[in-house]
Amino acid sequence: MTLPAVGSEPVHPARTILAVITVGRSTSGAAIIEICRVLHQRGHTIHLACLEGQQSILGAHSFISKVTAVGRSVSPDEDAQIRKLRSESDFETAKGRANQMVAFRIMMSWWPETFENLKELCTRERPDFIFSEALADASVDVAELLNIPLAVRYPQLPSIPQSYIPGMAGFALKHLTSEHASLWDRMQEELHRVKMLFAARHFAIERRRLNLAAGIKPRMPSPKPNYLIFVNHFFGLEVPRHLPPLVHPVGPVLAEEYKQIPEGGRVAEFLKTHHRVMLIAFGTHVVTPSWRIYRLIQGVNAAIKEGLLDGVIWGLKSRDDLDGSIKPPFPTGQEDILDAFLDYEHILSNGDPNWLVEPWVEQRAILEHPSTGLFLTHCGTGSCMESAYHGVSVLAMPFFGDQPANGKRLVTAGVAVELHKDRFTARSTLAAVASIMRDDAALFARNTLRLRRIAHVNSQRKELAARLIEEVMYDHELRFEDVSTEATPKQGDGSASSGMPGKEIRPMHLQTCDMRMGWWKRTNWDMWLLFPAFLPFLLSKSLF
Repeated sequence: MTLPAVGSEPVHPARTILAVITVGRSTSGAAIIEICRVLHQRGHTIHLACLEGQQSILGAHSFISKVTAVGRSVSPDEDAQIRKLRSESDFETAKGRANQMVAFRIMMSWWPETFENLKELCTRERPDFIFSEALADASVDVAELLNIPLAVRYPQLPSIPQSYIPGMAGFALKHLTSEHASLWDRMQEELHRVKMLFAARHFAIERRRLNLAAGIKPRMPSPKPNYLIFVNHFFGLEVPRHLPPLVHPVGPVLAEEYKQIPEGGRVAEFLKTHHRVMLIAFGTHVVTPSWRIYRLIQGVNAAIKEGLLDGVIWGLKSRDDLDGSIKPPFPTGQEDILDAFLDYEHILSNGDPNWLVEPWVEQRAILEHPSTGLFLTHCGTGSCMESAYHGVSVLAMPFFGDQPANGKRLVTAGVAVELHKDRFTARSTLAAVASIMRDDAALFARNTLRLRRIAHVNSQRKELAARLIEEVMYDHELRFEDVSTEATPKQGDGSASSGMPGKEIRPMHLQTCDMRMGWWKRTNWDMWLLFPAFLPFLLSKSLF
């Protein structure tokens, strides 16, 4: 088998990239879409695999040339169940951890059909690269089965063992690093790791069962996966650490353009007449019970009365999730009532001129507006990136998943105060707003500006992500012998191999060699165990 002369081959051949976004849906897939936009600008063809019902939303981008459904849609009942379980989850209690894992097991129920349909799609069309969200777990299995290079977008850096990162990275109870953690704190974090692994046992068993039923070998967790991992974060917010060559923080990945506030609309008029505004938005997946709404209103309204704020814009997706049977005063006692005569319905129905409640708001445009001084958020990755990029201090109220870790990152960066979603009170809300808005030492303003500048510098790293995909893709397609001469690159046209790759000629160029070595050799235990026996001989050779 003879390859064409090197000089006749294009240096930057166009390829086909398959983006896969399933149960994570549009919010989780936003970073993937943006990086795919860059790949398209660099000449590549973008295809998309998603669930039924997502085609019109995810496929609305003009650079996506083909959209294929690889799984059934998420029903309203399933969506409500997942949202409720995740909103009621936490990592501090056994019940909270169990709720999170039950939600993951429901999402895992899409794996069999997604795996089979994605395998059939990739076998038929043979994309040159797969770019997937972390929740589309079947993508990793299909890529490994068909030997297609892969990148996965993670919500936070994976748990790569580091001696200075206590417990399970991304799921810390208290400390993100060991720097300011006591010995007791570090022991508690390690115990928490065991609790997290125990909570995940049923999920791991179910995943193994599905893998075996599909006829594939279950994957074991690896500290250094053999595929690209992108994280929509940046150092300055994320904790700096040593990373393998295949793991890259590429955030903040944000669209160059975003929806502006409609002129003459209620939001635009509100921002014209209010100049110390707080934006409240809990994303699309958080279920907010009525007691939390009422308690927030008590605290925030007190902040307005004290002149800390003069307006609130609340993006409240739906009031269907509010439990109207829970009325103030609350079971926790009168300490949550700062104004016994506060009319909640009057505020939620936009009867108060200092409050504007909308089912959907132009979040980035509001954060960019000079009247916005504070952002109360659930700490989803997208919201964290947007608050950092647009330079707004944060009142953090994380709920599930990576959100608690994001809340700690914002606090550590000096741009946020955190409120516990279940233990906060109206008074603690008022105190948190006061500490940020008064900012007596100007530290919040200083750190918010510092983080904004860092975020802007890093905001073009989606270009790096696109180039890394090309790097791994080009390396992969020439690391293997082709099964037949029909499958070899054709002279001058830049087309990739259309068949299954054959024998591996050389290892992956970004993979560290320890991942191809046995445990004994990788850790040098073979040398250290045998060293005493050879020590006399070695000494004699060196001395005489």
